[in-house]
Amino acid sequence: MSVQRALRPRPWRRLLWRWVRVAGGLGALGLLGVVILNGWMMYAAAARIYFGAATPSAPVALVLGAGPGSLYFDYRLDAAAALYKSGKVRHLLVSGDGEAPDPLGSETALMWEGLRRRGIPAAAITRDDAGLRTLDSMARAKNVFGLKSVVIVTQEFHLPRALYLARVWGLDAVGCAATDPGGDFYDSYFREWLARVKAVIDVDLLHTQPKKSGPPTPIVLDVPGLKAAANF
Repeated sequence: MSVQRALRPRPWRRLLWRWVRVAGGLGALGLLGVVILNGWMMYAAAARIYFGAATPSAPVALVLGAGPGSLYFDYRLDAAAALYKSGKVRHLLVSGDGEAPDPLGSETALMWEGLRRRGIPAAAITRDDAGLRTLDSMARAKNVFGLKSVVIVTQEFHLPRALYLARVWGLDAVGCAATDPGGDFYDSYFREWLARVKAVIDVDLLHTQPKKSGPPTPIVLDVPGLKAAANF
């Protein structure tokens, strides 16, 4: 065997190297796409995210669920209660999984109880027990509860996706950023970057619908002389 033949790359090695380069190129394009999509979604939402007293008024605040007992959960309820007590909103719609019980109760039941402990009257709280995902919460706020204008209450990192899905489902929404406890980079930020990509895929490619629908049950504000919240 000649030295020249021994040094010649074997066909399978050339093929493997070619596939490595193709996979690397596709991976780089995919990563670039994720970065661009996230940047676009955050930029589009920036002007509609508010903090505390700067939040515009709306008939109803849509409070998104989080793990019961976590600081994310508690801070969302704190923000929602503050909006109600300051007169920014007249009603609170708590949306989460009402069928998967925590040892102390379901997510929405615990949200309801937490708001009651914060001094919110029972008549000012409505539970959406089928808000299984952010997409479901937005779709049901419009189609089941008859809302047109809402303040979405959740942490700031979650608001770009929530506001994007709200617009898709025809809600005129702004976001009220609850306090972010921090310290959870994976769940709060890395996973959220992927969740934003999935939201676009759900909307534009899969046309995903909420897992549960239901008969229209418009929220009626408990204030004399005011019409259903859907009419605002």
